[in-house]
Amino acid sequence: MTFNVELFSKLIESKDYTNQDLVDILKNKYDIEITIDTMKSYRRKNGKNATPTLDKLNAFSEILSTSIDALSGKKLETNVKSVPVLSTASCGSAQINCLQDEKMKTFIHEDEWNKDLYAVIACGDSMATEIYDGDIAIIDPSAKFQNGDMVYYKIDEESAIKVYFEDEDNYLINFIPFNTNDNFKIKTIRKDDKETKDKLICHKVVHVVSSKKNNRAARLKMIGR
Repeated sequence: MTFNVELFSKLIESKDYTNQDLVDILKNKYDIEITIDTMKSYRRKNGKNATPTLDKLNAFSEILSTSIDALSGKKLETNVKSVPVLSTASCGSAQINCLQDEKMKTFIHEDEWNKDLYAVIACGDSMATEIYDGDIAIIDPSAKFQNGDMVYYKIDEESAIKVYFEDEDNYLINFIPFNTNDNFKIKTIRKDDKETKDKLICHKVVHVVSSKKNNRAARLKMIGR
């Protein structure tokens, strides 16, 4: 495998990451530990760079919104397709859409793409460590989901990303945050509440694109510092 160090560095610079940012994201989100010197070795020029192992390459491709094939030296445009970012979605208390850039897009490998995919930007950290503030969640309206799946739901102007759980015994549909507290609450709908169910949009989260916003501020908040 030929590691495309030039593309790797350009993508890092385009997202305004530092080497330490990437070391931190690998550790906190992917449970992969490398030293700052190892990170620097991946970016050496003139053929002197080290090549990341497959697990690290996969993590870097998600963090940098690209593909493994692209980082392996194949053409990016033949392996990924764009997905429109339509709105923001709460990962905290319920909120309305506050997306500013109507032309924003993210990317997914062509093998996982379909024409109905759309994306939303997570706001808040109620779903950490799966989704952090600023991450982009790619949604598939056609994907089937079941208890335990992450879903994006929308009722009127309220939208959020939470874990889906259908309580058959109590005839309830629950949308549950990973981190439950006074600010991050469970959303509950009765299955016989036809008016609310008719308004409900609920689609499965199939992919998460890491953002620079899941950095020091989010981590420090998670550990209470």
